[in-house]
Amino acid sequence: MKTFIYFVRHAESPYIEGMERTRGLSDKDKLDTLKINEILKDEEIDLFI
Repeated sequence: MKTFIYFVRHAESPYIEGMERTRGLSDKDKLDTLKINEILKDEEIDLFI
């Protein structure tokens, strides 16, 4: 059995003073998540962290 680990990280997160722990992704990175989803859609991924 082989184990593959994919590291995927967003590049931008808009800075909002006082909301550092809850800020989301930039609009560009929201679109990038769709691209990553397309790339990995046929992989049999058991766990996301």
